[in-house]
Amino acid sequence: MAAIVDVRKQIGDEATALATEAGVVPLTGHAIVGTKGGKALSGAVVQAFDADTGRLSGEARPIDCDSLAVSGGWQPVIHLASQAGGKPVWDAEKQAFLPPEPTQRWIGAGAFLGETGSAEALASGRNAGLK
Repeated sequence: MAAIVDVRKQIGDEATALATEAGVVPLTGHAIVGTKGGKALSGAVVQAFDADTGRLSGEARPIDCDSLAVSGGWQPVIHLASQAGGKPVWDAEKQAFLPPEPTQRWIGAGAFLGETGSAEALASGRNAGLK
């Protein structure tokens, strides 16, 4: 593994530990801004990124690699809540955007509310069904 690039300023302790175990120092506060190669990937280009302002800064730098994996994280699928007029709310502990309080007649449950464990998600669904 050549690098772990994350736009967040800080990542959780568990993620940092896993990266360290893999022998990689995470590049937090950075974004992938380009790739190198022709028919095959030969590198990625990263640059400092401020997620609060959405701005890049500093010099872009290359990282040699032959593959690129991208993750959106464990983001609950909250699109319908957003379409109902709600603005997603950042939960720093869960490192995810969660749906806002309902502005229309709907009830959320499970992973939609950030419950990632099976037992918690099922309990959340049961509780929502009882409302």
